Amino acid sequence: MCVNLKGAKYHLMTVTAGLPAPIPENMSRVFEHAMEFGMCLPEICTKEDAASLTQVKDPVHNPLGAQFGPLFMPLLNQPGLQVTNPDSKSKDYILPPRPGCWVAVALVAGKLRP
Repeated sequence: MCVNLKGAKYHLMTVTAGLPAPIPENMSRVFEHAMEFGMCLPEICTKEDAASLTQVKDPVHNPLGAQFGPLFMPLLNQPGLQVTNPDSKSKDYILPPRPGCWVAVALVAGKLRP
């Protein structure tokens, strides 16, 4: 991903997206769901930079995200949509498999053999 963009890095974003209930008597209730999407950003961008771009409705605390976020992700700027808990994962933050992982793979592979 992002291999065709020189100097870009892929960020897998995870956010909690919520919409208020459409029924007037339940307007205080918010239906939330985890949402994931990918973004190609310049290599110098950190996970905090990527997370700030998802906060498109907070011009006071995040003027950069409020200014550029709607350009990158206009769907996050929908009326009523609440986006919280942004998290970014990129190849810089992914750990290689540890020994316990390989033991589990060996056990499962051994069980699959006839």
